[in-house]
Amino acid sequence: MGSFVTHRIGPVVSRDELQYRAELRLMDPAVVRLELAGISPDGARFRLRNTIVRVDGRTAATVTSTIGWLDLAERRLTTPPDDLRRLVADLPRTEDFAELPSLEPR
Repeated sequence: MGSFVTHRIGPVVSRDELQYRAELRLMDPAVVRLELAGISPDGARFRLRNTIVRVDGRTAATVTSTIGWLDLAERRLTTPPDDLRRLVADLPRTEDFAELPSLEPR
C-alpha cells in the first residue's frame, strides 16, 4: 500500500469473469490459488486468476480479473514502477497465460 501512495498509482479492475463449477457452502474449508493469466510487456495491464478449490479437490469457482495500473493524478493507465511490475510478473502462471497489449505511447 505504501508503494501505491508513493508512486500515486493504484490497481483498477476493468473486467471480472466468474465461473461457478461446484457448490461451496458457507464455512466450508477451501483453498484459493492465485495465478497470473496474462501481463503486458510494460506491466501496465495484467490478468489474475483466483481458483477456489474445495477440500475434495474439486474446483468450486474461478474468478479472472483484468487489471491495470491507474495514475491517480492523470486518471489514465500507466506503467508501474519496476518493483510492482516484478511482483506481479513473478506470480505463478496459468496454463493458458497470454501476453496482453502494452500501453500506446502518449
